Amino acid sequence: METVKKVNLSLVALSLVIMVVLSACGASGSGGSGGDPAASAKGFFDAVISGKGDATTFICTSNATSAAAVKQSLDAMKSSLASSGATLDTSGLTYTAGTVSGDTVTVTIGGSMKVTVASKTTDAPLPSIPIHMKNESGAWKVCG
Repeated sequence: METVKKVNLSLVALSLVIMVVLSACGASGSGGSGGDPAASAKGFFDAVISGKGDATTFICTSNATSAAAVKQSLDAMKSSLASSGATLDTSGLTYTAGTVSGDTVTVTIGGSMKVTVASKTTDAPLPSIPIHMKNESGAWKVCG
């Protein structure tokens, strides 16, 4: 039970870290899907949560200092979740792009994740997280 509480706190902390760091950065990513900012936001979040792929390829190059801070914070959160033995299923998350304005758009991540710890699965609602995206050379990047 204590481990489940730690994992839930880690998820809340992860959400807050993502919101704070990204709102400080701006929004956009290099590994992104050219025409679909929601797909780029999903690619970034999947890389962060699953560890598959390089999340930094989804972060805009116009703010390298913030990109390094994002990666460091997210790596710390992933390490905390991994040490708890938790697994996350992000298939319940939604990614909704707003209206594109020039080369920027905000994608809102919502929904829920399934967290499994010690063979017990819990549905963890995720508060809406606005991700600011920027189109850099045809690819949507997380920029803050």
